[in-house]
Amino acid sequence: MSPHLDHIAELRAKYFPGEMTDAGFRVVPVTDPDVYLRATGPLAETVFPHELAPSAIPLAQQPENTRRLRGIFEHIHRERFLILDAQDEVQGCFSGQMEDPQTFNIGRVGLTPAFRKRGAVRLYVQFIEYIRELGYERLTSCHHPHNTEPLIVQMKLGFFVEGMVIDERLGPRVKMVLHLTEQRRNDAVRRFRLTP
Repeated sequence: MSPHLDHIAELRAKYFPGEMTDAGFRVVPVTDPDVYLRATGPLAETVFPHELAPSAIPLAQQPENTRRLRGIFEHIHRERFLILDAQDEVQGCFSGQMEDPQTFNIGRVGLTPAFRKRGAVRLYVQFIEYIRELGYERLTSCHHPHNTEPLIVQMKLGFFVEGMVIDERLGPRVKMVLHLTEQRRNDAVRRFRLTP
């Protein structure tokens, strides 16, 4: 393992698994993408019904060059977490990847309906501290405009709207950003001439 990956693994162990017993779940990191995909696949219909893409081609059926590019893409910094109940059943997931050397993008967060509004916001707070300690300066995420609950949660945590993303795979999405350092916040205020 490289020193960089060792550092990430050490910090991940410091923050996760995050036992959230009063909420009835725990957060477990998963480093193997295949294990993560198998574990989260059954959640799609209940947690992400709006994202089901019937035109998506399974990885095994994709052209060789597409699989090769996917393999290269796997080498950027990624995080994957499963949210498990007391019986170790998967009730949700949380994942993301490096967007650029200063920015980590939260790609997917979801909980089954029975586990929503049970304290998962603490997972966001814990994850923000972890990403900040890794050295990232920005945290981003995208949400469908009608999916207001995560937008409101993130705004309460200090995120603001950075813009809109129009993507044929997922439709329109609101892009949110959280500046993780004082310098980054000051740069945004200065660049956009916001009130200090």
